[in-house]
Amino acid sequence: MAFRNTAELSSFVLHGTPPVFIDVPWAQLTELKTEDLTLDEAITALRLAPNVTHASLIPNLEWHPAWSQPIVPLIHPLIRHLDLTEAARPPEGNGTEVFALTCLTLPALESLVLDCTIRMTPQVFSDFLKRSPAAPLLRSLTFKADVLGGLQRWDSMEPFVGLNITSLTVELPPPTFSQLFLGALGRGYEAGFLPALESLSMHCDESDSDNGLEQLMSDVGYAVQCRRYEWQTVKTESELGSEATLGPCPLRSLRLLSRGRAGLVFDLPSDSYAIQTLQSLEDQGLDIYAGTADQRIF
Repeated sequence: MAFRNTAELSSFVLHGTPPVFIDVPWAQLTELKTEDLTLDEAITALRLAPNVTHASLIPNLEWHPAWSQPIVPLIHPLIRHLDLTEAARPPEGNGTEVFALTCLTLPALESLVLDCTIRMTPQVFSDFLKRSPAAPLLRSLTFKADVLGGLQRWDSMEPFVGLNITSLTVELPPPTFSQLFLGALGRGYEAGFLPALESLSMHCDESDSDNGLEQLMSDVGYAVQCRRYEWQTVKTESELGSEATLGPCPLRSLRLLSRGRAGLVFDLPSDSYAIQTLQSLEDQGLDIYAGTADQRIF
């Protein structure tokens, strides 16, 4: 299939057909989306397109061949925005499972949307950051954990220490991840846990009554209160002569969203702990939205 004589072509969607069968002006492309390809085919497409700045990789979610060759990560110097879905099924055959992040080194990355599988550990993400000098540039990070059951195996928040992102979105995290994350958020400011974070968005559903919107509001509100208290404590110590120097606590926006449930209407009393906690934070200047797409609770 040939698209060679398309001088204005800059954006291309490659669906189901391996890149070796497509004749396009690869060096001309600045946006590339691959769908329904194997990981090897998707990486090949990126290798052919050295000037891409925006990339989206959605693999064949039903067929995931095992990796039998040595991994040589592709260094792509221009990709700034990446939307990446990891393969849903375990690999077939006796080879090693390889995650897409393991195959990429992206020194210019500014924004990452990652749909990670249940099998991905925090080490995969941490190794990607260490291998790519991406941490200084990466500003926006989104974890989509709902479709593929991701973040189930995250037993450490170490990848977030020193990570200078300003915006973080976590969609439908499992309770184990939420507990670890919010605990670190509340007590980890001095240790460098997400020191530049300005905006936090967390999503939940109502399938588990113990982990719905009201609980999310309470848990996140408490963690942010602890974070601001810890920041103030460190700031006071700094003013008294400690070597640490701090600017204003950067966290200023919270978005707590529920997918809701058919027929469910939230009716939280004004004196509930969740409402009072968020009210206290709003009084301190935070911009807060809590609710669903159709109903604002706070």
